[in-house]
Amino acid sequence: MGVPFNAAVISLPQRFQAVTGTTALGAGIRLLPYSLTASIGSLVANIAGAKGKVPFIYLLFLGTLLQVLGLSLLSTLSTTGPFHVKGYGFETLAGAGVGITFGTLILATPYVVQARDLGMLPFNSLCNECAFKLTWYD
Repeated sequence: MGVPFNAAVISLPQRFQAVTGTTALGAGIRLLPYSLTASIGSLVANIAGAKGKVPFIYLLFLGTLLQVLGLSLLSTLSTTGPFHVKGYGFETLAGAGVGITFGTLILATPYVVQARDLGMLPFNSLCNECAFKLTWYD
């Protein structure tokens, strides 16, 4: 899961700078469709999983499908010349998939790990789970 996220976050800005000659700030702005939909996808996945009682596996399948579809479509774009406008739509698909997958895996962690092993989780996952419980559970 980290490979597609890092590939997009590193490769797309490099492409924007090297091929189209944009500045670092311009490359960051062109990455916003990916970044914003990743955040929104994570939020929607957490709400759907916790409040909507959607099974985690369905959310993971949806996230994986969107991620693979978006990144596959991004790979079909020309590597020379300007970045085509439809590429931003592909970024959006990939970002939504990454967000849904990240959000689902963070939400699912305490349900697949025994309580005594929660201390062994990465600190970030543990903090996210604590914040989630304080925020969403009644």
